Amino acid sequence: MIKTGQITKGRIFLVILPSQEIQKNVDSEVARLVKRDKTSIVYVSLNKPYSLLSQSWKKKKIGLDKILFIDCLTAGVVEKQNGKNVIYDLTPNSLTSISLAISTFLKSVKGKKAIVMDSLSTLLIYNELSMVARFTNDLVEKARASQAKAIIFTTKHEELLNKVSLFFDRIIKKEG
Repeated sequence: MIKTGQITKGRIFLVILPSQEIQKNVDSEVARLVKRDKTSIVYVSLNKPYSLLSQSWKKKKIGLDKILFIDCLTAGVVEKQNGKNVIYDLTPNSLTSISLAISTFLKSVKGKKAIVMDSLSTLLIYNELSMVARFTNDLVEKARASQAKAIIFTTKHEELLNKVSLFFDRIIKKEG
């Protein structure tokens, strides 16, 4: 698990972890941002549907009212669980639409805000490397322009890391 102190205020982070460690670290960072830092979050989920995340986070007493979920897994696959704070109709290959949803969130929220994404490398299943790199650059620029924190989780993928690592203020890496 990454150390909570490694992710500090006002920074843009790329967190590289083994795939089996991403979700527990996402959970930990989301809990810290919402509970301790009182931050509103747009969470782009590429690996776990809203229905499972919301159940898990409710049990951990993470306030879902501070989180906008962009569920990129559920569109057209399973029955959607109602929620005013979830967007279902975006897929991992609709990068422009995901970017627009993030922009809308960042413009509408006052106070502390953050973008959290699991897992950037998953986008490579649905998109070309160059598209994912452009999307990542756009995401980071949106975070900077709106003074939001960005915490982007990914697995180790050398080609992807070579393209995107310069966009981030800090890279946190755990080998495994």
